[in-house]
Amino acid sequence: MSLIKSLAEDREEALRQYMICEGCRLCDNMCPVWPTLSMKPLVSPGEVVLLANLCYDHRDCYYACPYVAPHPFNVDIPQVNRNLRLDVYSALTLRLRETIGKIIFALLFVPIIAMWAIFLHNVFRGGPISFYNLMPKDVIVASGFTVLAYLVGFALYIIIKYNSMIGDEYRPKLSALPASIVDWLRHSWFETMHYPGEWWSRTRLVYHLLIFYGFALDLIATILGSVYEDVLGVPSPFPPSNPTVVIGILGGAMLVAGSVIALAARYSSIKVQRFERVGAIDMMLAVEVLLVGATGLLTLGYRLAGMAPATYLALLVHLTMIYALFVTALHSTTLPHVILRPYSLWIYNSVVVPSPARPQTHALVNLPGHKRVRKPMEYFRRPRR
Repeated sequence: MSLIKSLAEDREEALRQYMICEGCRLCDNMCPVWPTLSMKPLVSPGEVVLLANLCYDHRDCYYACPYVAPHPFNVDIPQVNRNLRLDVYSALTLRLRETIGKIIFALLFVPIIAMWAIFLHNVFRGGPISFYNLMPKDVIVASGFTVLAYLVGFALYIIIKYNSMIGDEYRPKLSALPASIVDWLRHSWFETMHYPGEWWSRTRLVYHLLIFYGFALDLIATILGSVYEDVLGVPSPFPPSNPTVVIGILGGAMLVAGSVIALAARYSSIKVQRFERVGAIDMMLAVEVLLVGATGLLTLGYRLAGMAPATYLALLVHLTMIYALFVTALHSTTLPHVILRPYSLWIYNSVVVPSPARPQTHALVNLPGHKRVRKPMEYFRRPRR
């Protein structure tokens, strides 16, 4: 099935299900989706794209809904939102199967190939033991800025395309930015979810916070290292007590822990709930996060042990994994996910939160049987998609 056809079909299915939800209102205020849905009597094709990105997959609505299968309405909002998100993210990324995607993917790895060539050339040539003699600092900096420039440009492209999808009436406002930043830092909507199993859990909140703040700490450590070297004139490598090293260790440990929990939770969710559609490149990205943290800690371990050759090799592998992580993100659904989730929440805080609350009109329905049994998924024996 073509991507355009899949996106159109999933959008139509989302419109059908949300029209049913409009007449029920049992799930009002469960998450940002429902106050947004309440703003209008009818949802538009563009709005379902926004709703999909406001859905944090708590799955409370699924377990409370009286219209899930085997009811003829067959409502499954978490599933339809997940499918729609993946279609939209795929449409916004450069897919590897496309010619232009393959060319850009190959070109972005040219700096990494150059780094390894220079490294191996200097190793065989011999010379003083110094990493920058083995690998020029200018090459490392140029490689980093190459990916950073492309990353920023591609992020702007994603936001522009997304705005055209959701319509002109949904735009973020600067006045809502402070509240949105607080929500981003706290991961406010990740608190309790039916994930990775069928009971409420904070697993997703934990690994998101670990990975998010692990990256943040590693970025701070990188900036501090540049300040020490280029401003204060303190050459690297730094002693273990240096703030750069301490912050880097903490960030690397958080990346390793978060990625291990994320991979285990994803596997458990697929096995237990059979909800997930996961691309191979997205699973590879989670493994790359793990390898970034692990190789960073390994590099430090070799350096503290005084093993200079192993330190240089481990550091180059670490830099390669960082570069590969960001390049791979450009061709997976992860980059749109990272950008559009907080951007959509900013829109929600700008447009939906300030608007007058619409009266709730709950239908008089009985909670479904799966709300009262130990394993609700087994209650319905839902067929696979």
